[in-house]
Amino acid sequence: MKKIMKFLEKNICSIMIIILVIIIFTSLHNAGYFSEVIHEKFEMNKQPAIVLFHANWCGHCKKMMPEWQKFEKEFHGHEGINVINIESEQKDIMKKHDINGFPTIKYCPSGLNETGNTKTYDGDRNYDGLVDFMKSVIN
Repeated sequence: MKKIMKFLEKNICSIMIIILVIIIFTSLHNAGYFSEVIHEKFEMNKQPAIVLFHANWCGHCKKMMPEWQKFEKEFHGHEGINVINIESEQKDIMKKHDINGFPTIKYCPSGLNETGNTKTYDGDRNYDGLVDFMKSVIN
């Protein structure tokens, strides 16, 4: 026990710095600051995706979320297409995809990293409309 106490006394500054770095990193990650870097590193973001860009405070988003969740549960991975939610706090991705309103749904045939050939969904914000959109983009 004495050895542990001596170790802690000698290294308390280093331990505190490590703890502080972990807290800062976790806070920044939760705020979405690392989302662009993280998304670019994952191979799945090169796969086709249907993406919901939304904001937790948006009434329209809240209203359509049950329909989206039903769609997501049914079709994630179907035909090799990812179903992805992007929260408004992930500002870099929002800017990259030119998102100006919520909710916005886009089909990204080359994944999240490519923005040139996306298709924006403009139909009804319900399960059937989302299914029709998915069918139209995969055929």
